[in-house]
Amino acid sequence: MKLIRILVALAALPAAIFQAHAGIGWDLKECEQHYGSPVGGPFEGRHGDSHNYHFHARSWEIWANFSDSTNRVIMISYITQNQQLLEKNWNELLQENAPGVTRWQPDPEANERLHRRQWNGAVGQDNYTVFTEHDATGRNHSLTIIYNRPSQQD
Repeated sequence: MKLIRILVALAALPAAIFQAHAGIGWDLKECEQHYGSPVGGPFEGRHGDSHNYHFHARSWEIWANFSDSTNRVIMISYITQNQQLLEKNWNELLQENAPGVTRWQPDPEANERLHRRQWNGAVGQDNYTVFTEHDATGRNHSLTIIYNRPSQQD
């Protein structure tokens, strides 16, 4: 009986390790501790002031965008082929990556222009944008959280 409890605890360990979904504010070492070694990167970011790493962790693909000035995650995307997994983890992902934001305002202009569901939230001077979308095949579903740095911290 004791052996069964130990085996059950060990089997749950990978899930427990990935329960720490947060990434906003982490450095590369923290990401590697939670997601394992990157499978790709660094890649230059779109605006030339950041770089990206690509991770695989269980049923997730994770793209972390790091600020070149702080070497901390400022944008993170969680991608899965399991829409129910994304929906099940939605609130936890938001709470851990945008702590303290209790109200998300829909952004109808972005929804119309970019053909995705997007919301904005803030706590104090910290502003966040979150959006969900799926690829053209409909197989991959993603949740992206962006930390919009206050200009005095740049």
